[in-house]
Amino acid sequence: MVQFSDITGLLIVIVAISLVPFVAMVVTSYAKIVVVLGLLRNALGVQQVPPRTWCSTAWRYSCRCT
Repeated sequence: MVQFSDITGLLIVIVAISLVPFVAMVVTSYAKIVVVLGLLRNALGVQQVPPRTWCSTAWRYSCRCT
């Protein structure tokens, strides 16, 4: 066990330990939201990448499209 001579060190450790569950909940909630939105996008049939219309237009005019 860690021994502190002053109260500030103990307070910092308690705050750090109390933030661990909060961070874990935020991270797992973010992952769940990303998965659900990805499934919803696939279910609706939305394209993954928008079409590059400027490239097809440039191709017609013999421009180099990179």
